[in-house]
Amino acid sequence: MSTLTSKTFSDLGLVKPKVISIPPQCTIETALKTMAENNVLTLPITSRAFPSKFVYILSTLDILMYVVAREKGGAHLDLGVTVESAMTMASSLKAFDAEMESYRVFERDYRDTVESTMVGFAHGLHRVLITDALNAKPAMVLTQSDITAYIHKNAASLQLHEPMSRTLAQLGLITNKVKTMSTSETALEGYNRMAAAKILALPVVDNAGLVVATLSASDLRGLSKETLPYVGLNVLEFLGKMNTNSGKDATSSVSPDDTLKDAVQLLVERNVHRLWILDTMLRPVGVVSQSDVMAAILGLQNSHKH
Repeated sequence: MSTLTSKTFSDLGLVKPKVISIPPQCTIETALKTMAENNVLTLPITSRAFPSKFVYILSTLDILMYVVAREKGGAHLDLGVTVESAMTMASSLKAFDAEMESYRVFERDYRDTVESTMVGFAHGLHRVLITDALNAKPAMVLTQSDITAYIHKNAASLQLHEPMSRTLAQLGLITNKVKTMSTSETALEGYNRMAAAKILALPVVDNAGLVVATLSASDLRGLSKETLPYVGLNVLEFLGKMNTNSGKDATSSVSPDDTLKDAVQLLVERNVHRLWILDTMLRPVGVVSQSDVMAAILGLQNSHKH
């Protein structure tokens, strides 16, 4: 473990694309379109007074919370409002937790070690802004996926055999209390359930309890004024119209006897953020998320955040 946690962000040698950001006066629809076009789940928001400074980071979870907050408040859902107005409205409707990471930019320097960031990731933090005090390197957004991919590629040299060889059952990831939604429910019902539980995805199960799809906050990225009514559709219709990867997510599953190494490999190869853990009857009994990977590597109690 110390081999990994003692590394600096520079040591990781990550090559990341230029940070894509938007000003706070951009609309929610523009933010969603930008996310979809660049295949990202987060967008740094710049300061009005200092355009080169990031004041917070908008995520698909924030969009989810805004959608749910407006619907619960009986207000018309308007994607034409500005990002800053949407955040303010959602906050006034008590949709946002004051500790949500969007309201704080978690920033580290390239010369810092990754340990504190991994601890944050293990407890549900999803991304960190990496900057260079000497301005020699461009800023980058580091995500859980970046660390998971690094672990997958360098597990042997990082001496991670012990945690990587443990089964998901041994890691305590079998809960039998997985929150799900039915194929008969609407996407909006699923998003309401996610918002209440502060999670990013739900397995969609059929009448037999089998996972047939996954509804996630990231599915909102392509939402526009034209497609906005889709959230009121049956969840499978919604996913079909939004052209999501829900099928890939649904088939990205593991068993309680699979190891953390197996899970990490599948997370990276499938480019997904979570894997449903299925029993012998192919029903969901747990989930392994990238937060759980970090917790296992650090020897911490898993967060069960997905």
